[in-house]
Amino acid sequence: MAPDTQNPAPIAELLRMGDAARRRREWAEAERYYKEALTRAETSLPAPGKPFGRSHIQMAEVLIKLGRLYESHGKTQEAQSCFRQALEIFSQTAGDEYFDLAIARDHVDVPEPAASVHAA
Repeated sequence: MAPDTQNPAPIAELLRMGDAARRRREWAEAERYYKEALTRAETSLPAPGKPFGRSHIQMAEVLIKLGRLYESHGKTQEAQSCFRQALEIFSQTAGDEYFDLAIARDHVDVPEPAASVHAA
């Protein structure tokens, strides 16, 4: 399933769909979702010269996922490019330790929060 260009999904949703495709071993589909998320992240960045912030971190998280996908397929140069860009962003925003956190988060499947059930 390709990203829907008529009704664009939020970046987080594109990442979830990319992760799901990666788990199903649908590599090309995962790459398409990650690249679409990267494009959306790039267009949401503040104007040049503005301080680094949350939108930059989101872009770096997308770069980590895309880099991990490339790495798993032996596309070392592409992976390293993604990782270098992410590291630069993390260094400018939250420090180098955030880069390690992003790598760790990409290796852990975090379950969706359970819907709360209230008694009537």
